[in-house]
Amino acid sequence: MSEALLIAGDVFFTAKLRDTLKHLGIGARSARTDAEVDAALAEAPPQLIIVDLGARGLDAVAAVQRIKGSADAAGAIPMIAFAGHVAVDRLTAAQAAGADRVVTNGQISSNLPGILADLGVTGG
Repeated sequence: MSEALLIAGDVFFTAKLRDTLKHLGIGARSARTDAEVDAALAEAPPQLIIVDLGARGLDAVAAVQRIKGSADAAGAIPMIAFAGHVAVDRLTAAQAAGADRVVTNGQISSNLPGILADLGVTGG
């Protein structure tokens, strides 16, 4: 089964994403701190990374930049970053940091399958 790494803090929103991913044939594991993110990437690189830019416990934009700027395989993993529509600064910063797709909470919640299709990510 394909797998996504969810870098998120909101348990309820993460559960919603995890459920949608499951229906698409994509498993998910979560990370909430820089150390957990690094451990998850070292253990088994996922097919997809989804970053909640409002996650507490880490600087999410710095995590986007660190991962996407990496010279190893992690830098090539498709990444979606999301935040509330009023968090324009975070959304803009994530785009500049290298996220492949930057969307609002509403967009990822209502159209995750479409976003994944645009990125060429499939389950299985």
